[in-house]
Amino acid sequence: MSVSEVTTPWRHAVVQTVPRDHRARAEELASMSLWPPGWSDGRTRLTAYTVFIDGTRLVRVFDLEPMGSDVPQDAEDAWSRFLASALAELDEVARAEAEALLLCGTGATTSSRAGTADALARASVPAFAGRITPLEALPGTGVRERALLRYPVLPGRGAQVQAALSGRPDLPVRATSRTALASTSLFREGDLVLRLVEVAGDLADGFAHLRATASRGPAAQDLVSHLREGFDLRTNEGFDRFLASGRLRRLAYERLRDIPATASSPRGKTP
Repeated sequence: MSVSEVTTPWRHAVVQTVPRDHRARAEELASMSLWPPGWSDGRTRLTAYTVFIDGTRLVRVFDLEPMGSDVPQDAEDAWSRFLASALAELDEVARAEAEALLLCGTGATTSSRAGTADALARASVPAFAGRITPLEALPGTGVRERALLRYPVLPGRGAQVQAALSGRPDLPVRATSRTALASTSLFREGDLVLRLVEVAGDLADGFAHLRATASRGPAAQDLVSHLREGFDLRTNEGFDRFLASGRLRRLAYERLRDIPATASSPRGKTP
């Protein structure tokens, strides 16, 4: 199975709240990729790692890709197995950093790789919907940009927003001759609903494309009664306000194509 054949990206967002006085340290730790894109456990490969922050909320997005003919069909099982294998390969220093980030400001401790893997799994949120555009439909520039958008959900309406965004027709891919929507993923934890947007080409052109197409889609109508006042995504003003206030700050982004193919060992290990 190739990336272009995967209809929903195998992405997991690890979401945690970091106390404000520990935020600088959390940002520093999160920006260090413990497993470079390209590292695999033999069945699943990490293809990208992206980190965002929103106030005291830290969001790390892991992109996985199945490998070979023995492809696991369950993304949750693949993620759990990948975490266990990946943590087992870390040296003690790198594992300590992973634990320090996961537990930053909580005062808690873990004493085993299994404990760290379990804690990461509990903090992870799988994508509930998404789409990957076939590579042949993308411009050949090789440039990729990412943004993470937080929907302004009214209290208690997270499930309704998820329902409104699930199962909708795909948005048109092409924005301009040099820009296209490469992929999108949606995550939800309670009333926190996030959309990861990956654009091949210029991100500003990609956002303009989303504003022009999403405002005419059925989801925009269904979302009206579940979003805060002033965020009517059917209007340019509402969509621009959504982009301005809901875009998380990106701390780090690494993907497979941007690094040598030989970089396949976790940090702290020798290939």
